[in-house]
Amino acid sequence: DYSLGHMQVFRIIEKLGRGCKDAVEVANELHPRWSGILGLDGKTVRVRGGKRIFASAVDLGTQDSVDSALVFIEDHPSLCPFLREVRDGIRYAAKMIVIDDDRAWKAAVTTVFPDGPIQLCVVHFERVVDKILPKRKRTSEQEEFKEMVRRVLYAPSEEAAERAMEEILEARKNGRFKGRKLTHIIVSLIRNFRLLTAHFRVGSEFRDNNLTENVNANIGMKLYLIRGFKNEESAKNTMKLMVMHYRFNPFSACKRKENNGKSPLNLAGVDTSSLDWIAYS
Repeated sequence: DYSLGHMQVFRIIEKLGRGCKDAVEVANELHPRWSGILGLDGKTVRVRGGKRIFASAVDLGTQDSVDSALVFIEDHPSLCPFLREVRDGIRYAAKMIVIDDDRAWKAAVTTVFPDGPIQLCVVHFERVVDKILPKRKRTSEQEEFKEMVRRVLYAPSEEAAERAMEEILEARKNGRFKGRKLTHIIVSLIRNFRLLTAHFRVGSEFRDNNLTENVNANIGMKLYLIRGFKNEESAKNTMKLMVMHYRFNPFSACKRKENNGKSPLNLAGVDTSSLDWIAYS
């Protein structure tokens, strides 16, 4: 009988990660066909001496990880090189880009993809509203206001969203929905209305960033077992392998039943039946 200790296993993973292909190599060799609807998000990773951000770009139509990188901080100078690799190295043709309402991501996307429509995640926007108006403390007027906000965010058409927005503005004109908190939300709705409804103009079903968060969570479950990386190089190598495993691993509990039994790369039109993912990596 021979068993491996957890440190031996980790050293094997790290060694495999050092030789693992990056996202640019995979794109150039396997030629995935993506939907063009790109989700962007960041997740904190613990590295000895501090924290880093795992920046992730996910094709929402296929749930495939287009690219990922470990960046020092989630700011404009750090995110732009990552997005340029997605645009120029991987040659991802973005029809729409979905992000949370984050200034750094918004500025970086505007810089690198100036012509790509931005869709702000409506779920994230609703969470901000719930933070400003906690459910347990809402008045009846605030509860009604929240439902009207939801009619804007989850409208079935752009015209319906515009009507719902007009209802809020008309109510305010008639003396309702006053106060600092409601005013802040209304101003944010007005300022971001075009970004919250961009998916209608692109003809996309994606108005939130849930799938991107789910991909990060899938990788995050593995990260949870690792209390921290000894250095940045170790983190990069290990996470390259984790992402590669995700891309080759078939779904088994996908909400879209037709996707079960297929991997993200399969959904992106890549035949992986003759590829051993470790050997390929």
